[in-house]
Amino acid sequence: MMEEPAPGHSPRRGLRSIPTASMSSRSHLRLRSTVMRIGPIATLALLTACAPRVPAPPPVGDAGGASLSAEAEVVAAERAFAAAAARDGVRDAFLAFAHDSALALQPEPGNAKELWRARPRTAGRLAWYPAWARAARSGDLGFTTGPFETTDSAGAVRGYGQYVTVWRRTADGWRFVIDLGSPHPRPDAAPAEWRATARDPSTAEATPDVDADAARSLLAADSGFAARAATDGLEAALRTYGDAEMRLLRPRAFPRVGLGAALAALRGDGARRYTLRPARAFASAAGDLGWTWGEYQWVHPGAGRRESGHYLRIWSRGPGRGWRVLLDVVAPRPSERDE
Repeated sequence: MMEEPAPGHSPRRGLRSIPTASMSSRSHLRLRSTVMRIGPIATLALLTACAPRVPAPPPVGDAGGASLSAEAEVVAAERAFAAAAARDGVRDAFLAFAHDSALALQPEPGNAKELWRARPRTAGRLAWYPAWARAARSGDLGFTTGPFETTDSAGAVRGYGQYVTVWRRTADGWRFVIDLGSPHPRPDAAPAEWRATARDPSTAEATPDVDADAARSLLAADSGFAARAATDGLEAALRTYGDAEMRLLRPRAFPRVGLGAALAALRGDGARRYTLRPARAFASAAGDLGWTWGEYQWVHPGAGRRESGHYLRIWSRGPGRGWRVLLDVVAPRPSERDE
């Protein structure tokens, strides 16, 4: 089992975490391009003409000296991460921007820094940019997602996909606590880059009260999601818990943007039997943003197929409503067949 953020190890704004009972783990890490932003051979590069080039990090603050919202700060951290990868190489960039307890799902859980220290520097490259982001009102937690592209040392494209990075604020700045990706075919067009919107809730000037029970309630929501999926299927669970703006990421498929698209992708999937085992939940001090991870398995009895691996689920909570899924992505193990 990887080294996880201890319940008492919180950033300065009081990020909360709640573990469940210990899950079984593997004694080794599988390095597969289908479960992370980069594979065992591919590494970081500049995007080609099919997508925008990685932009330079914006300055923190505008000409009048006003500070950026937490959402914009998270985007700036992501862009700086991508720029460091292009300048210094993948390995050094991941080591520089990873939190000491950052989680890697390869697809087995492990410590991201330990994984990257064990990797040699390579000449391949990858590039990415944030297209969608959210941050907590308390300014201590956020995430971005967007397209990535890998190339080899000769500049030949190796693959495309969608990445997800969850960021947490520390005394030393923003550091990622989990990062993974979902590969897909070459897109016909590149998604628009992130732009600040008026609805960004992290622009609130007042510091909200700390919600000490947020992670506990989030873990309960993830457990409720698991129970609904086990009895009625994943589509029913997302219909109950999904946010209208959610993204569903699955290997070899383009991102499903919006709850309607996610439900359509899962429709007719009733033959699969789902088992989800939540492992841990983390929430912002404001109790409005959080993430969970755990283990999943689905079985298709009629086809004699099954799949298992780990999932990352990002959640939001607003006034008058419970936790809702903003993003759902999986890190599957190699496909299995029932005997």
